[in-house]
Amino acid sequence: MNGSRAVVFALLCCFALVSGVAVHAQTGGESTMSVTGDNGTAEYLAPPPSAVDRSESATATLDVAGAVGDNAIELQTTYQRVNFQRAYRNAESDTERRMVLRNAATWYSERTDRLERRQRTAIRQYGDGEIGSQELFRTLAAVDRGAAAMESNVGWFENNADDLGMSGVRTQLNTDRVRLLTLQSPLGGALESAFEGKRTLTVHTEVSDNATVLATVETDTNGGQTYLREAHDPSARSIGVPDTYDGDLSPALDRIETLYPWVTDNGSPTVDFLGPDRARLYRFEYDHPHGTLRTYLDGGSEDIVTEIQRNDPEAVPTDTVETVDGDLLLRVNTTRAGGPLGVTVLNETSGEPVAAAIGVNGREVGNTDGGRVWTVGPRGTVTVNATHDGRSLSITTTLQ
Repeated sequence: MNGSRAVVFALLCCFALVSGVAVHAQTGGESTMSVTGDNGTAEYLAPPPSAVDRSESATATLDVAGAVGDNAIELQTTYQRVNFQRAYRNAESDTERRMVLRNAATWYSERTDRLERRQRTAIRQYGDGEIGSQELFRTLAAVDRGAAAMESNVGWFENNADDLGMSGVRTQLNTDRVRLLTLQSPLGGALESAFEGKRTLTVHTEVSDNATVLATVETDTNGGQTYLREAHDPSARSIGVPDTYDGDLSPALDRIETLYPWVTDNGSPTVDFLGPDRARLYRFEYDHPHGTLRTYLDGGSEDIVTEIQRNDPEAVPTDTVETVDGDLLLRVNTTRAGGPLGVTVLNETSGEPVAAAIGVNGREVGNTDGGRVWTVGPRGTVTVNATHDGRSLSITTTLQ
């Protein structure tokens, strides 16, 4: 090995130890969350009820600092990317181009580390009661936007590293691209809109150690409602561990069928895998009678890292509790803590829907407007109150 090759090799070894795959190696340990069954509907990723550190619903509100912070992260990422690309194009030799790509890979790794730390810290602080929901939402939205901005353009650097035969750098960039993918949140854009005052968004949040579950009910322009739930368990990630399935989709699918029997019995998957051998995720997407599931299986731990569900709450099986006061009937359709909860008020004699203001545990969730209001069920004791024409009635139940 000549002198310059030796220097490069030494740099790459140091790089791997301080900001590459080795520093993120996870060789096992029990995952915080597991996939649990629901009778007659999609299974879902969740922590054991006894392990939930904090569980509450809160509304994301106008937040100028949050909106500005999200924009700043994206601008910083774009600025750095443009500088690296300009330096690469202006380089006069492959040696210089390789140096640019090494610097870019180091920057991506360090920036991804920073985003992961920022997310973990906010989740821990929230679980310990050190920060409130708004600050947690602000951090999650900022991490989502930063991760999306970085993940969207890292492929350019990967391709050029491949062209120059830099397999180690390409693997590093590919690993970080998958890490960035799991930092992104479907609710990130919705939270940003709430910070900008463009919408109201109420989110049910549960944390367990460094794992999170976020759920909300979205209403489209036609009044249709969708239950959106995302769960993320970093403890299930096993970067640095060989892929159990070795890129073979068949045994990975067998594992998904074990975890999600109802979903796999009632839908057909779209399947692919992401990342190199020691950082591989398998992505499965299903359409089923109640909605959609996207889930990411870690090839090393064989556990689910991230899961996103969108369900039609009207299609999901529920339990029903009712109370009557005079000619008013209050009907509550329940699933589980963190699941869809529907409220209807009817004329008990005619069966016709009645418009009523609905509250859950003292928090206003909407008006039935002659139909059904869907929200996310809190954990523990739940009191649902309905008010119509100055008259109120309520139901108390328990969700676990």
